[in-house]
Amino acid sequence: MTDAYQPAEARYRLTRSSLEILAGYPLLEVQVLTKSDLILRDLSILRRLPGFQAGFTINTLDRRLSDVLEPGAPSPERRLAAARELIDAGIPVWVFIAPLLPGLTDTRESLSSLVCALREAGIRDIQADALNPYPAVAQKLRSVYAQHFPRALAELEASLRDRARYRKGLALRIRRIFG
Repeated sequence: MTDAYQPAEARYRLTRSSLEILAGYPLLEVQVLTKSDLILRDLSILRRLPGFQAGFTINTLDRRLSDVLEPGAPSPERRLAAARELIDAGIPVWVFIAPLLPGLTDTRESLSSLVCALREAGIRDIQADALNPYPAVAQKLRSVYAQHFPRALAELEASLRDRARYRKGLALRIRRIFG
């Protein structure tokens, strides 16, 4: 699994070509998960795919966090605007809030404002997932946190030390917010 709308897609159009082929098979169910508003380029094809669903990964509305954590990705605002446009075109849209990052994107304030904005945009299917801290990922995050978010470093370290406790607290917070 990979994002079908990575920057190279604008030039090579491999996803678009694949979707055109898939449109000839009406019994197939197709879903795309992306961080890109480039998906709107293919709206005419997406409308021809019965049961098509679009998913967007959005883990924060905070532009500073997004710029540091997702360099080169379209802004959360652009993704949200693309989601609204797809919904207006009759295409079901869901959002994957991931990864939830300790002390940054997993806070009550961050999650509440994001869920509120998603619901205002008409998105009802919202899923969330905690960070999967593979050793290389954890090491990279420690460096990013130390450089850009030193106040949240202790929360990252605590979550890495006791994954079960962290996940339990996160699950409770998510249940309260998602209602």
